[in-house]
Amino acid sequence: MQPLSKFRCALILAVLVLCVPVLAQSDPGTYDEATRLYRNRAYAFSCKVPAGWVLRTEQMKPESDLSKNAASNQVLLAAFERPPEAAGPAPASTILIAAESQSSYPGLKTAEDYFAPLTEVVTAKGFKTVNDPYPFHLGPVTLIRADFSRDEKDSPTKDRPTMYQSTFVILQHGVVLSFTFLAASEDEIDHLIENLAFSTSPAKTTPKTGPKSTSKPKPNQPSQPNF
Repeated sequence: MQPLSKFRCALILAVLVLCVPVLAQSDPGTYDEATRLYRNRAYAFSCKVPAGWVLRTEQMKPESDLSKNAASNQVLLAAFERPPEAAGPAPASTILIAAESQSSYPGLKTAEDYFAPLTEVVTAKGFKTVNDPYPFHLGPVTLIRADFSRDEKDSPTKDRPTMYQSTFVILQHGVVLSFTFLAASEDEIDHLIENLAFSTSPAKTTPKTGPKSTSKPKPNQPSQPNF
């Protein structure tokens, strides 16, 4: 099996490496500075960036000297509570939205299938599964959600607080849309999720109807934020 081309998002406190195809390049969406609203009409969703947060979407785009496939990679939105290079008592809370080709994962038929390779990478970084993938209703759509946490005692750096991650996935027209929220508390995760909204129900989504207790790893694995 041939390895996937990847691009590395060079962030100090949160790095997510995702395989994003040319298909996602067709509509990067728009961001309104006045309202702090990111909108993507092709995928029928919007996400409001909290006041005072900084964007790093452009910085996370692949460099021009990378391969043709890597240069097609697309992060739709990368927003941080503070500049990720700035020091703080806890890692910066993060909203990260990206798209990947469903064909990058042979055998992936449902949004829930995506969490098999994701969970393997997340747990390798010291996180534990809080909730296995389960349906999550958000307006007119149903996404698949999984939650993770890493306790301070399990962290490679002992003085870091507990971190929480919730990732949502939905399939649209052969594209895997992923929405990842990182924060130092579950309450903050919930507040960040409230910033995400879907305007219409996307076509051809394929979430399963029940949670999955165990996950089998897939050959191609998305990476996990590094702390």
